Amino acid sequence: MLRAAKITSLADLPDMAALLRLQDQIAQGQIGVQNIRSDYFVSPLGREQISLPQSFTVFGQKFVPDSWALAQCVFDSIIWDEQKVSRRVPSALDVAFSTLGNNQTVPELLARLRDRSPARHPFRDGFNYQHNLAAVRGVMDAQGANAWTRNLYMDWLGTLRELSQPLTDTKFPQALRTKAWAMKSLNTQLASWSQLRHDTILYAKQSYTGGGNCEFPAFLVEPHPAFWTRMREMVKRTRDAIGGLSYEGRTRFAYRPIWSSETLAEWETLTTQDPATLDEEQRNILARIFGSVELGVVKARQVEHLDTFVESIANLEAIARIQEQGGDLAHSPTLEKFACDLIEQSWTPDGSGSLRKYDGWYPRLFYRSILNDKSNSFHEDTGVGKFDAIVADVHTDVTAPGDPGSVLHEGIGAVNMAFIVVERSGKPVMFAGPVLSHFEFELIGPPRRLSDSQWQDALWGQPLEKPLRPEWRTVKDEFGNTRQVPPPPPWTRDYLVPAP
Repeated sequence: MLRAAKITSLADLPDMAALLRLQDQIAQGQIGVQNIRSDYFVSPLGREQISLPQSFTVFGQKFVPDSWALAQCVFDSIIWDEQKVSRRVPSALDVAFSTLGNNQTVPELLARLRDRSPARHPFRDGFNYQHNLAAVRGVMDAQGANAWTRNLYMDWLGTLRELSQPLTDTKFPQALRTKAWAMKSLNTQLASWSQLRHDTILYAKQSYTGGGNCEFPAFLVEPHPAFWTRMREMVKRTRDAIGGLSYEGRTRFAYRPIWSSETLAEWETLTTQDPATLDEEQRNILARIFGSVELGVVKARQVEHLDTFVESIANLEAIARIQEQGGDLAHSPTLEKFACDLIEQSWTPDGSGSLRKYDGWYPRLFYRSILNDKSNSFHEDTGVGKFDAIVADVHTDVTAPGDPGSVLHEGIGAVNMAFIVVERSGKPVMFAGPVLSHFEFELIGPPRRLSDSQWQDALWGQPLEKPLRPEWRTVKDEFGNTRQVPPPPPWTRDYLVPAP
């Protein structure tokens, strides 16, 4: 900082005015400007790039060109077609080409750039960042010889750059003119670079990928205002019905997660003993596992939950009416904020953040019983994140001559994702959202009725007992696991892409 301000000794600070000039330089952003994104900084998803804050540290980490190169090859440093490119993971090959000047990396880099296959690295490959890579290479190649001997770190990199010189001249042995030897040299460079980074791990400034705002640019609520009105009224009637009930007395309960019956029975015996005879561990067990509550408190929680439910449905109803009339949600900031807070609360300019919090309005539609008050995984176990495939047997066909009999089941499987295109301001806009799946199937033979757990096991690949209808199919999920499922109903063929 002092060097940038041309202060090399106390003689350069003869009076208070010199210190004030230094303060002005700091305030005006002339000193302490960072060139390496070395922490998590949130950036909007448009073209605008963030400016890194000034940094003042005592014996802080130092600028190294390979870290700068890596930072230029990930979000938010890459712009393509006036938009940021969401490449999140760089590679040693980026350093080899841009910083170490190794042209033998080009075929592999091109293969990664062009790879759009499902098997690619999803956060590294298939992104247009070649222009950034070439620009960084240009900066490195433009450095004079003195730059590569300025300090030991740069000297090490400069030495490794010498291995990038091609050995294609016929004066070299044939074995050294092969691609295999070139790849060996590349590997030597990167292995030595790894040693360099290891030995300077506290000294060299590490690069970070920037974070993008997680907000919805547009919203679409299914345009059935009457449906939302009816649902709001139904929930309100339910709320009024519960509010009119008499909840009297007090009850004891065990907090979830559910413990085995044997363990609960063992701990239940502690509740019958004189508290004065229990040791500290036993008292802690009772406090952690068991609780008691006035039933009036349970009623109040249920009513409060339904009030929240009514409020959310009313907002959906209002959005549907605005959109039905061709209105713009941007003119209703409260409703726009509500729409953004679908799963998580979104805060400008950071969006919803990086860790899923389930604090949006939709997760709050799942009632959290007092039994779950101490659960850290409520939404995964019971709430919005739970795999909630369910099934119900609705009709029994008893075995008869010529008829093997069956039980008709109706079930819900995994949630599907729907994509639709809607005209907005004269332009097509694609929307994505969840839609329910539905299955209708029979279990042939004497009456057999599936439980939810059996149905879920079938969806996850556990075969049901035979016989099954022949139209049940063996499919693969996104992880390559095989499972048997009934075919989707014929009325879904117009919109549902069948599983492979």
